[in-house]
Amino acid sequence: MKSIKKIYFSIVAVMLFLPTSNVFADIFLRRNDSSSSLQNPLKDGYTSIPDFLRALLDVVVTIAIPIIVIMIIYSGFLFIKAQGKPEDLITARKALMWTLIGAAVILGASLLSYAIQGTVDEIKRDVVQSSYVIELT
Repeated sequence: MKSIKKIYFSIVAVMLFLPTSNVFADIFLRRNDSSSSLQNPLKDGYTSIPDFLRALLDVVVTIAIPIIVIMIIYSGFLFIKAQGKPEDLITARKALMWTLIGAAVILGASLLSYAIQGTVDEIKRDVVQSSYVIELT
């Protein structure tokens, strides 16, 4: 049994690290070529990590909103299906509660992200404006 685990983990390790060796070989073989640099696989608009994270969060929110709606509808069906049975009502309440908690977390993270980004942009704008004032005087 231990030998099967060793073989399994060896195969997994080779499968995980084999693609990286190809990438490094490609980089080292093209070292003399002037065009050999790592290219951004994303759109040109994502030039910084905050831009990428904001776009990723937007995708998560876009996917999560229909799921939240479906889960709220499913919770409603659970309430209807319960027909007054206490254990089924508890299940329906838990489903609705966790759906609303998940929605609050996802939408709250998005709101917090935009609030922080707006604050940082405002601070940057104030710093740039104050540097112009200093240079003019």
